[in-house]
Amino acid sequence: MFRIAFPESKLLKNLVDVISNFVDEVNFRVNEEGISIRAMDSSRVALLDVKIGREILEEFELDQEEVVGIDLDRFEKILKRAKAKNSIGLEKETEENVLKIIIRNGARREFELPLIEVAEEEIRIPELDYKATVEIDADYFLEIIKDIDIISDYVTFLADENKLKIFGRGELGSVNVVFRREEALSFEVSESCEATFGIEYLKDILSGAKIADTVRIFLGKDLPLKLEFVIPGCNLVFYLAPRIEESVE
Repeated sequence: MFRIAFPESKLLKNLVDVISNFVDEVNFRVNEEGISIRAMDSSRVALLDVKIGREILEEFELDQEEVVGIDLDRFEKILKRAKAKNSIGLEKETEENVLKIIIRNGARREFELPLIEVAEEEIRIPELDYKATVEIDADYFLEIIKDIDIISDYVTFLADENKLKIFGRGELGSVNVVFRREEALSFEVSESCEATFGIEYLKDILSGAKIADTVRIFLGKDLPLKLEFVIPGCNLVFYLAPRIEESVE
């Protein structure tokens, strides 16, 4: 059994929105630390790891750890009925196979969502030796990706000891954005590195920028891109596999 409540619906709505870009159904794990979600898209290109700390919830009651399988399309339709400032409650009784979703905006509106069985694959977070970590404004990062989307299907990140360069090239031209070391919120580069990624995945990931203040970008030569969105009380991390060009012999 658990009863939890978000003081405002915005965080949960945006998290579900970004998760649903990659999977149709997912397990929510509720334990003493809060809520955790880990999933990988069907093409195994993008991995997401979400942790919502109990400290940001206005109500948290839990008898024992619960794992609940949720159809994200149905869940999202219910959440859209809540306005940004409405509180959202999630409740499940031990013997019941439904999730109660309570929207409070003066009155109490209660929905019941049947739970589903979601195969729980063990997804391990890779331990990778990143050579560059740069933190920038999340909204600005979103605008950069939108700019490059006009020109190219791919985004290249290049980091050296002085700058982070984000660029795209296509038949219509090119877009280049450079962050000097002193312009970034934080900047650590131990070795120059470059990698290229599909822009469609990045656009889906960047739904997370709507609720984040900043984003930390982790890079390494031909390593998955790691994006860590900085949200108070919440950990939202994505790993995106790089585009590897096949050599022509």
